[in-house]
Amino acid sequence: MTALTLYRCAADVQAALDYYFDSETEREDTLEAVIGQFEVKAQSVIAYIKNQEITEKMLEGHIRRMTGKLKAVKAQNQSLKDYLARNMQAAGITEIKADDGTFKASFRKSEAVVILDEAQIPAEFMREAVKTEPDKTAIRKAIESGRQVAGAKIEGRKNLQIR
Repeated sequence: MTALTLYRCAADVQAALDYYFDSETEREDTLEAVIGQFEVKAQSVIAYIKNQEITEKMLEGHIRRMTGKLKAVKAQNQSLKDYLARNMQAAGITEIKADDGTFKASFRKSEAVVILDEAQIPAEFMREAVKTEPDKTAIRKAIESGRQVAGAKIEGRKNLQIR
């Protein structure tokens, strides 16, 4: 026994529409049966989609909460590092080692460029970050006003809406 799929149900409806029946009653009964099968299967697919949408929203909420927690933990870690560094410097301590050798905290020398006033930086030291992409809103307006836009067109679509 094979599972009834929405694809198969749609094919059955199309086949019934294309088939020549001897009587109108036979045609109506057959169409009613295959359309009924299609609707039952489609309802199952819609129920699954609704369930997946709930799962999607739940996961998005979980990701948002976890992202917030991650941000808080990172901020706390940085705050603790700053706290430790300030107090080590105030006490004149440059290195702390764990008794069991599992970790060590120490200062290392480093250098960083600090921008004091970006407006004073010469142009030779500036770089441009350019991202180009099609402006679909402008393209739509141009096409709707009768202008031809190479590489683009307005396409009619039917979007399934499930409430």
